[in-house]
Amino acid sequence: MISNSGIRSILSRIQPLALVVSAGALGFWLGQARGDRTQMVWPLGIMLLAAAAALGWQLLPRGSRRIQAVWNAYADREIARLQLRQATR
Repeated sequence: MISNSGIRSILSRIQPLALVVSAGALGFWLGQARGDRTQMVWPLGIMLLAAAAALGWQLLPRGSRRIQAVWNAYADREIARLQLRQATR
């Protein structure tokens, strides 16, 4: 069973709120810019960075579990191969 305690659990609960707040700030900033493209660059960049960080935060545990599963499968095959080799001696 996977534990839901710790910093990852806290951050996963805060993440949607952070994205909504940053989207609201971006909307406010773009409303104030009134078509000036130079003022739009920074908030758009920050929003893209926040979205990329959120995506990475979601994909990191999944990738870690997959890598661990690959290493476990490799170790199981090697153990089975060595046991077979020792049994035939």
